[in-house]
Amino acid sequence: MILTIDTDSLERGDLDQIREVLKLALMITEGGIQMSLLPAEQAAPFDRNEKMPGGSFRWLTIQQAAPLIGWGEAYLYKNFRKHGLGIRINGRVYIDRKRLDARSF
Repeated sequence: MILTIDTDSLERGDLDQIREVLKLALMITEGGIQMSLLPAEQAAPFDRNEKMPGGSFRWLTIQQAAPLIGWGEAYLYKNFRKHGLGIRINGRVYIDRKRLDARSF
């Protein structure tokens, strides 16, 4: 991907936003965090212990999520990004139960 920015027409606030996006992109390419880049107002901090209405945890491990959708753990681990099901943080994969509930497999 090539990103072209006309810096002559940017305001100071624009440069700060670009800096933050580039920091995220660097973290993604270095394997620290892998997630879709969302506008700041849509992004939420990751909370491993976040609960859904009803009390179940939102973020599941591969071992917890695989039986819920009938996939093997190895297949889910290999394909979670392709199907938009979760994120990887510091080498650990977390599957979003909201995305599991919203999809039909």
